[in-house]
Amino acid sequence: MKLFRKLGFRKGEAAALVTLSGVYAAMKKAAPAVKHSKEALAIFAELGEKRAMAEVYGAVKSAYLAKCPPETFLAAKQVEKAMSLYQEMGDKSKEAACMHAVGVVEQRAGDKKKAAAALQKAKDLSAEAGDFKG
Repeated sequence: MKLFRKLGFRKGEAAALVTLSGVYAAMKKAAPAVKHSKEALAIFAELGEKRAMAEVYGAVKSAYLAKCPPETFLAAKQVEKAMSLYQEMGDKSKEAACMHAVGVVEQRAGDKKKAAAALQKAKDLSAEAGDFKG
């Protein structure tokens, strides 16, 4: 990451930050995971990289879920932000993946009704996208 900063390679720096965030989330160290993913998000926003931003929102979601207890409300908000970007880009398949993630987060939060609704919407979006891989 230091090398990317020294070279001024912002995209590489952001990618390294996302990776670092994932490592911290896997270690259940939520605070640095959130910090690094938000730093990456700011860089990708500065660069106008919407697809990368949407992917990073997934990393932020994972970081919030790594907290003990998990911050499911904040995790769901990150997924909604990602889904909004995918809607802008017209990517139904990724929208469906986001709705699936919302379903998982809601299930984890204990709201079975919201989880079921989100998973049904994910199924419908997958069908719209022609994504029948499984």
